[in-house]
Amino acid sequence: MGSGSSLGPKDYEKKSKLAHVKGVGSSYRGSHEWLVSRLQAVISVPFTIYVLISLLLMGNANSYLEFVDWLGNPLNMACLIIAIITLCWHGVYGVITVVNDYVHDSGINFFLRLLAKIFFSFIVIVSIVSILLSAF
Repeated sequence: MGSGSSLGPKDYEKKSKLAHVKGVGSSYRGSHEWLVSRLQAVISVPFTIYVLISLLLMGNANSYLEFVDWLGNPLNMACLIIAIITLCWHGVYGVITVVNDYVHDSGINFFLRLLAKIFFSFIVIVSIVSILLSAF
């Protein structure tokens, strides 16, 4: 076996199975990712529920002008923007977790994570700009 942690295919045969398993074990990030995911969901729930209920209670939401009036309320606008940001944040984090778990090629993994971040950032930016242009 050579020095350092770089082992060739033949070197794994020399190590015991237990030593090999210990060398490629968990990165100890799973509990952190789980906690962050739950925190994101908990933050997004009240804002999303508020937006959905207030839109349902608005009544006849078939008119663009009625929606713009609803959006003119600063509380409604802020809750809608926060709901969009937190839901997209939660979404991109979930996509990145799936990509990290199932895409093992580092180049493709990096590209897919970058693509997910760009896609969800685009959704957030377009949504916020649309909300602000509609409200003002």
